[in-house]
Amino acid sequence: MDVQKLLIADYNEDFREALKTYLAGKYQIFTCDNGREAIEILKRENCQLMILDLVLAGMDGISLLNVMLEAGLTPKVMVVSAFLSPFSEEMVGRLRVCYAIRKPCDLDVVAARLAELAVPIHSLLPDSRAYLSDLLRSLHLTSKHNGFGYLVEAIRLRARNPGDPITKVLYPAVGEICGCTGRQVERSIRSALTAAWCYQEDGIWKRYFPGLKKRPSNAAFIARMAEELYAAQTAGLIQPEE
Repeated sequence: MDVQKLLIADYNEDFREALKTYLAGKYQIFTCDNGREAIEILKRENCQLMILDLVLAGMDGISLLNVMLEAGLTPKVMVVSAFLSPFSEEMVGRLRVCYAIRKPCDLDVVAARLAELAVPIHSLLPDSRAYLSDLLRSLHLTSKHNGFGYLVEAIRLRARNPGDPITKVLYPAVGEICGCTGRQVERSIRSALTAAWCYQEDGIWKRYFPGLKKRPSNAAFIARMAEELYAAQTAGLIQPEE
């Protein structure tokens, strides 16, 4: 099996080099202290794993995670930082970070969590619902809204049957799954998208809907997310559908 590529992006040279030495031989390791350099390394080397401090030169860690999402860069990320607050923990959770560890920390703890991320076991891949839930959260949709769950099911159905009419077939099918009417599904999805659209200036929405000036329709949003789901399935990033 090929050795996985790991990027350590940390402003503290002592920590960065100590971690590199500790992990030597287990991964192909790249290091940097600069957020912009991190992007270049990820693009050039296609790293599967990343250890990230939130404090970097050039670009902070939160901004870097946003740029990575916009650029379609998807390493498994573990944040290791002294600057973890409730706000930053919520932010990195939305940006698909797998683990967050507060400094100071033991290198063996970091290595153990990294080893868990690196295990290429098929059963560890997310299923389509988990993948879509993470995707929707990155667009600031909240699972507290009924429309969130309806969207997950609607996107899964759309990916399977892209030609089905949305009003006459898709909404009633989601309603049957979720125990409500097709009309309730339509209204709840519209409400959820409207609430999330207020965050569209953060750049994440622009990755999926470039140039869009107003909130996408239910149908346009579902179709676009179904494309993302199909691409993830084709790339082997999620478990195959039963």
